Amino acid sequence: MTEVDRRLHLPQLIGDKDDWTPAAPCEGLHAHQEQRAPGRVRLIVYPGATHSFDFNSPRRYNEYRKLLAFDASATRDAQRRVDAFLAEVLPR
Repeated sequence: MTEVDRRLHLPQLIGDKDDWTPAAPCEGLHAHQEQRAPGRVRLIVYPGATHSFDFNSPRRYNEYRKLLAFDASATRDAQRRVDAFLAEVLPR
C-alpha cells in the first residue's frame, strides 16, 4: 500500500430518497467501515436526492419503477467533491 493509499478518503455520494440503492444500507456499511478503518470513506447523503440525481433529465420512473430525478444542488456539490478527490489522488 502506498502513502496515497493510506490517506485516501473515498467519497460515497448518495441520495436519501434513492429507492433503488437506499441510503440506509449504505449508512450501515459506512458505520461498519468506520469501525475497521476510520475516515477511509466519506459518506455524503443528499437530502431529497434520488438515484442518478446527477443525470440531467426529466423526473421519471425507470423500467424497474424506481424514481430518477435531477438535483442541481446535489450535483454541484457532488461534482465539487469528486473534482477535489481526483485532484488529491491523480498525479499531475
